[in-house]
Amino acid sequence: MDLLPLHAPDGYHWHVSRMVQTQALVPDGWFVHEGVTRDFSLLTISEDKPNEEGRFHRGLFVKFISGFSQRRGVSPIEHARQAMEQIRASEDVHFSRDVATSPNTVQLFATFRGKQPYPHGVHLMLMGDALYDEFRWVAFMAPAESWVEAWSHARCMFEHLLFWHPSDLDDLSESFSGAIH
Repeated sequence: MDLLPLHAPDGYHWHVSRMVQTQALVPDGWFVHEGVTRDFSLLTISEDKPNEEGRFHRGLFVKFISGFSQRRGVSPIEHARQAMEQIRASEDVHFSRDVATSPNTVQLFATFRGKQPYPHGVHLMLMGDALYDEFRWVAFMAPAESWVEAWSHARCMFEHLLFWHPSDLDDLSESFSGAIH
């Protein structure tokens, strides 16, 4: 069941992950996997079935960490900025943009050619939210030789990603019930 009743584009369907507080488009026929490690919750959507470690060749993943500053000793916004600085310094970055959606939230984007474990394209978004003390690492990856073909899925999936916090749902529920009565 969808969290929000939204129409999916042809060839896609919605997947709601309460674990990573995300609603994402899934291309028809692709694999969805959710899991939890000691450090983060994970959602993967991949064309090929992930192996035992959750690795795949083409697809999207969302790593989600709540209580970030308590776990890591740094604010999620500062961590996002530091991680992006490191990526910009070490990778062949083709596109980069920083967006502060509020004083408490930052979204950092980069598209680059990764080198390990094989040449691959990556479109990355790092999100730090100081209000809820949350951090998300969202990336679409594909082998370099299939990046142009894969980009159509990556773009559609990124454009339709929805992130939420449980308290946002309470507010939304109250708005809808108030509007109905």
